[in-house]
Amino acid sequence: MVFFESVDIKTQPGPGGDTLDVVISVVEKSTGTFQIGAGFSSIQSFIATAQISQNNFLGTGQTLSLSAHLSFGDFARQYATFYFVEPYLFDSNWYFSFNAYLQYQRYTTSSFMKYSRGISPSIGYPITRKLRVNFGYTLEDIEITTDVSPSDPGPAYYNLDNEGINSAMSLTLSYDARDNRLFPNKGMFHSFTAEISDPVLGA
Repeated sequence: MVFFESVDIKTQPGPGGDTLDVVISVVEKSTGTFQIGAGFSSIQSFIATAQISQNNFLGTGQTLSLSAHLSFGDFARQYATFYFVEPYLFDSNWYFSFNAYLQYQRYTTSSFMKYSRGISPSIGYPITRKLRVNFGYTLEDIEITTDVSPSDPGPAYYNLDNEGINSAMSLTLSYDARDNRLFPNKGMFHSFTAEISDPVLGA
């Protein structure tokens, strides 16, 4: 990611006759964004969203983002997320990301409600300029409730009236040969992910 509008490099004589000082002047780009939105949907009724992010937090190249979503209706959904990325962990080629979230979903047509909160750290490394490997972990607390009884017709949501912990590890390989990640004209992107969740991991 480019953080500067312009870079100007000049030289000047150093303190000694056989030295030269290099003076680099930069103009930093605006790297912060703030977005708000609202809308209507036949399923979620009223929808409101907000996000604030900084792609060069404190001038370190780190990404920090906060977002929220609020909707009502037959399918109601509310969530808030915190996202952080360190692109060069300990000044190395390893990168680190961390995601934390709170989420609530409700289906009034089936009296089905789901609460979840979790964290998802990951660490990755670029094997080549286009090939990247990522190791991730997810720890999530889930609670599902429903008012549907076993005698009611329709999907057996009553079997999901439960709560528990999801603990999972994942491995992702991605290949990105696009000429531009936002507005590509050519290239390709492929991603392969494998995930395991098991009582051995605390699930």
